[in-house]
Amino acid sequence: MASGRDKKRFYLKDKRTLKFETVFEQVELKRNYYQDRETGKYVYLLDQYLAFDGTKGMSPVVQDLAIELAMTGVSYRQAGKPITNALKGLRGI
Repeated sequence: MASGRDKKRFYLKDKRTLKFETVFEQVELKRNYYQDRETGKYVYLLDQYLAFDGTKGMSPVVQDLAIELAMTGVSYRQAGKPITNALKGLRGI
């Protein structure tokens, strides 16, 4: 979470929006963009937390959850709701 980050190491540069399509719907996240003062590189801590590679479009964790919900749920639409709600809850990371 953003409040738990090492503030001496990670400097908040700005907030950026990421939009990507899932099998259920389009997801929009606002992510904090940080500069790592040790390496000089820019990172999204949310991406690291979710093991998300922006080039692949979806976190493996979210993808596994989506598959499980789609297989055990009544419909794809119903499976998409908890995923969307969970992602909305992560915005503060």
